[in-house]
Amino acid sequence: MGNISLKHRTLKSMIWNAVQRFGSIGIYFLANIILVRLIDPEVFGSIGILLIFVSISTSIVDGGFSSALIQQKNIKQVDYSTVFYWSIVASLVMMCIIWLVSPIVAEYYNTPILNKVLRVQSVLFLFHALGVVQNAKLTKELSFRTLATRNIIASASGAVIAVVMAYNGYGIWSIVAQELVMAIVGTTLLWISCKWIPTLEFSRSSFLRMFKFGSYVFLSTIIDTLYRNVQSLIIGRRFSMMELGYYTQARKLENVPIDSASSVVASVLFPALSSINNDYDRLKMVVRKSISVVTFASFPAMLLLAIVGEQIILFLYGAEWSASIPMYQILCLGSMFYMLNVCNATIFKIIGEGRVYFILQTVKRVVCLVLLLLSVKYGLFVLLWTTSLTQIVMYAINMVYTHRVFKYTYREQLKDIVPNLIITLCCGILTIIVMCNFEFDSNILSIIINATVYSIFYYVLSRLFKTQSLQYVASMLK
Repeated sequence: MGNISLKHRTLKSMIWNAVQRFGSIGIYFLANIILVRLIDPEVFGSIGILLIFVSISTSIVDGGFSSALIQQKNIKQVDYSTVFYWSIVASLVMMCIIWLVSPIVAEYYNTPILNKVLRVQSVLFLFHALGVVQNAKLTKELSFRTLATRNIIASASGAVIAVVMAYNGYGIWSIVAQELVMAIVGTTLLWISCKWIPTLEFSRSSFLRMFKFGSYVFLSTIIDTLYRNVQSLIIGRRFSMMELGYYTQARKLENVPIDSASSVVASVLFPALSSINNDYDRLKMVVRKSISVVTFASFPAMLLLAIVGEQIILFLYGAEWSASIPMYQILCLGSMFYMLNVCNATIFKIIGEGRVYFILQTVKRVVCLVLLLLSVKYGLFVLLWTTSLTQIVMYAINMVYTHRVFKYTYREQLKDIVPNLIITLCCGILTIIVMCNFEFDSNILSIIINATVYSIFYYVLSRLFKTQSLQYVASMLK
């Protein structure tokens, strides 16, 4: 009965979280399609630099405490209040730091406007801090329907403001306003829907208890954020803002499906499976099924996007953004393994191994960062190919840790993903061979037909070889 209940709650939460992520990012993405036709590539290059500092600062404000609130059982009011006040103080400190370093950043990238924009964007930290506890509390309770409504309304509000301002010639400030409106509206809705009010109490023991777990998650998040954005830092400095603009848009487009899907899976699996983290056999069974299903969907989806990447860029952005096409295709190929890596890393958060999670993330990032730095001198596209290949390197490292700590053996891991990978590659080759004989005047028609042909190949081969993943998916749908 417990297993059925957990499965039902997890699937229901995953559906609502998918609505939340794909809904809000879908709106953000549609607004971006309009913005790229109104704003120059250099502006998106500048925004790419700014978002790095915002992402890192936001992670510092969170401090890993939201993960600690979700992971630990028997959380009390004093725990929530302690995290709330810590987040407020941390956000104010980060705002002061950003005000001091923003002139240095602007001078380093020879882009004066970054100074003012970065200072204005620092206000985001305070609004994030005001919603940390409410967001964690709703996530812990698997209230993803509430979170979905909140995120979609906030995204829509920000998108409308950005498009109107861009149309009237406000350039980079259009995107800044979009982020601020999303933060203000989103935080306001969190306070309305959560009904949680902080009390005037701060517990040192509570802080230290959660910090013991959260600090490792926090450090891992900082390292991950730095690593994921280091390409933008390198491109902006080593090459040009225009090339960074093309890269930023390619990365945004690649991130729409992969970040949304990985966020759905990780944010639902973490709170849901944390409730059974003392039942190893059951937990391992659910983890294996989850990874099998995730790769069944993510492998073919990202390879298909790489195949039709040219048509997607031309249809959405126009011919003036054609320089983004090869960048997008390379990034999509690397992202085939991204969700698999997210699932593997989340295992250690679920079982409360914050220290192992930190070591794992650090080892992966250090190894891959060295590879990226070595590739820079060979040009932009060597850097991008190295970026994609590092996803495979990360998975190899993940396998070692999951084998040693979680007892998820190499053989079991390969059994869960290799059939999906082989079928995906075979379908990609077959689709390219078949479709190379046809030409289409319409980009959208080409995308639809390629996707249809690929999907048919994938379903037929999965049925023919009777993959476990297909059986799991059929069971979930029932």
